[in-house]
Amino acid sequence: MSEQIEGFVLSIIEYREHDAFIRFLSKEHGLINLVLPGYYKANSKQSRLGLEFSKVSYNLKYRENSLNRIRGGQLIEGFFHQREDFDWLLDASLLSELIIKLYIDEYKDDLYESYSYILSSEDRAKNISLFLFNLSKYHGIQAMLDSCVICGSTKINSFSIKDAGFLCNVHSVKKDRVDLLELLVYLNRGIELDFEDSSYLSFIDLYIKYLSFYADVNIHSWKLKTRV
Repeated sequence: MSEQIEGFVLSIIEYREHDAFIRFLSKEHGLINLVLPGYYKANSKQSRLGLEFSKVSYNLKYRENSLNRIRGGQLIEGFFHQREDFDWLLDASLLSELIIKLYIDEYKDDLYESYSYILSSEDRAKNISLFLFNLSKYHGIQAMLDSCVICGSTKINSFSIKDAGFLCNVHSVKKDRVDLLELLVYLNRGIELDFEDSSYLSFIDLYIKYLSFYADVNIHSWKLKTRV
């Protein structure tokens, strides 16, 4: 029996001759793989069903651990106004890649709600920072952000990816920006955030490197954004 599955198109690539292979973050089943038949045909009428970073509802006969074929559907939200903003496209691409490469089914509801919220939010840098911090917790690789990881001193001087946490002025070889260190403390303690975008962007850069190091992934979308 067919069912309607709602969610977001995270990525789409050519599959076989005219079909499309879609990584889909669904509300019902989490991250799944789908095939959209005939998407790349010249006369295809399904262009809006494969729009990256859009919210759609697909009609399909879902079978777990199978490559399910889409039988039809409708576009729910195309974010057409936001797509005029190149930064929004880069952020959507970053979020999609993070979920694809760091997905954990146990947290599928949180990942779905975060993705949906951030795509529509104005303060994306702040919310992406929160998202990255939560990803580290989901994967059990949360950094030590209470004191120096080596001696326990609270005289913090820097954050070390290699040491997975703060270092004091005795054990660090560099000094990080005060706003970045404060942001890390605030995130760790669950304090309401109110920083400049430059602080959030510094954190995002740091934590993507941190997650890449411990989860052994490369996040290409962030590399693209930093070069623009």
